[in-house]
Amino acid sequence: MNAIEAVALIVIAGLFFFLLYYHLRLLKARKEHKELVKKVQDAKNHRKGS
Repeated sequence: MNAIEAVALIVIAGLFFFLLYYHLRLLKARKEHKELVKKVQDAKNHRKGS
């Protein structure tokens, strides 16, 4: 394996891991956002009830 192939492999692996990490963070953020929205809606409903 020559140097160019090695560099290409490292770049591809790096990109793959970056995308995987980014995707997982996005999913976590979306889940947290949903929980936040639910809390806000619960608070609004609580105010209406009182």
